Amino acid sequence: GSHGEYYLVPTPGRVNGLASYTAADKGCYDYTGVFISEVCAYAGAGNNDWIELYNATDEAVSLEGWRLMKGKDGEDVISLSGTMVPGGYAVFETTSHRERQKNGVGSFGLSMGGETLYLLDEKGGLRDEYATGVLEPNVSSGRVEGNGNIARVFFTKPTKGARTSDQYALGYAKAPLFSETGLYQTSPFDLVLTSGEGAVIHYTTNGSEPTASSPVYDGPIYIQKNTVVRAFAQQDGLLDSEIVTYTFLFEEPHELP
Repeated sequence: GSHGEYYLVPTPGRVNGLASYTAADKGCYDYTGVFISEVCAYAGAGNNDWIELYNATDEAVSLEGWRLMKGKDGEDVISLSGTMVPGGYAVFETTSHRERQKNGVGSFGLSMGGETLYLLDEKGGLRDEYATGVLEPNVSSGRVEGNGNIARVFFTKPTKGARTSDQYALGYAKAPLFSETGLYQTSPFDLVLTSGEGAVIHYTTNGSEPTASSPVYDGPIYIQKNTVVRAFAQQDGLLDSEIVTYTFLFEEPHELP
């Protein structure tokens, strides 16, 4: 045809698969095939990281010869096995990233800072590519089954080996920005905190960890003495942002390293 074609699954060296004619038709991933459905990088003390696959086809799929690869260089690889029934799940546990850092064991760990994972079939064809995004303890990231146009969501209730939850967040609230970040101060000032539109910022000024019950930011905070300000943002449909901390000192800077 006169228009470019897009393919859900690359097929190097083989007959082209089913094509669509617009990138929008293609979606973010092949939600009708076998894909990475959920990933958890820290599920609590003593638990391994895990990667879940889902078979959205109406046929059994043998995973013999398939691989899960981390990073473009393929430095870490999991060799897969077993057969996935139609509409079934397969879970592959990995060494906890924290255990890997502590003990130096295992060849495949997931970083809570985020990883890009590749699912390859027995012929080396790329079946799926998934960027996990930043993961918090007891939070998983994954796909909304049946919807190929959402690249990634986050689940506060991981569902290992089962259908993903209908309750999910599309991302994280924007971490608060501080109008002043210098450690040493010479005169009092108004500290302004900002985040995304519609976000609610909670903060503390005594160094304690802020929670949803901490004061809500509603205007500049007057800083006139040694103060530690900690803040995070909440927003509907998003997970809480990270906590941002800055210390302000009204004294002569130390000259020692």
